[in-house]
Amino acid sequence: MSYKLLCSDLDGTLLSSKSDVSDFTISEIKRIKPQLKVILVSARMPQAITYLQERLNIENQPIICYNGALI
Repeated sequence: MSYKLLCSDLDGTLLSSKSDVSDFTISEIKRIKPQLKVILVSARMPQAITYLQERLNIENQPIICYNGALI
């Protein structure tokens, strides 16, 4: 089966206890990014997610905020 999209929650999933992504996560996202769209999903507001998009170099991808109320 081939996948086209990876959606990931942030808190308790993608983020460390310091509310940041690990170097390992950054390298894995960089590795899979050419094959998959990576979309961050959270209950957070957009302003609380965009810094992570920048850190992961996926600013051109959509985000899902407010538990899906804003896409």
